[in-house]
Amino acid sequence: MRGHHRHLSEMPIEFSLELKNQACRERLVNISSGGLAFSTQRGVRPGAAIHIKIPLGAYHFDADGRVVWCHQTDHRFEVGVRFDDPQSEHKAQMIDQLCHIERYRWKVQDEEGRQLTSEEAAAEWISRYANAFRH
Repeated sequence: MRGHHRHLSEMPIEFSLELKNQACRERLVNISSGGLAFSTQRGVRPGAAIHIKIPLGAYHFDADGRVVWCHQTDHRFEVGVRFDDPQSEHKAQMIDQLCHIERYRWKVQDEEGRQLTSEEAAAEWISRYANAFRH
C-alpha cells in the first residue's frame, strides 16, 4: 500500500545524477509528497543520488533524492525517485501547486477546448491563482 497519493503529470523535468552533472530533460509521470516517477531514454541505477528540477514559469521546484527503482517500458525507462526530505513544507506546497496546474490544464482542455502545454498551464495558473497559496 502506498504511503502517499500520486498525481499523474506530464510536466517537463530536468534531472542530474550524483555530482549534479549535465541535466537531462524528460517528462514527469507522477508525483507525490514522498517522491516522483519520470520517463527517460536511458536506465538509471537504483540507489543513485539524483537532483530533480521542475520548471514552473518563473519559479521552479528543486529536490534531491535517491533512485529507488528503474523499469524498462517499450523503448524507454520509468524511474522512481524518493525525496531525501519528504516532510518539507515548501516541497509539499510546490507539489500541491503542480497538481493544481495539471488539473487546470485538463479543465481548460475539457471546458474551453484549448490544449495547453504544461508550461503554458503553469504560467496561466500561477498568474491567476498562485497568490492564494502563498503565506
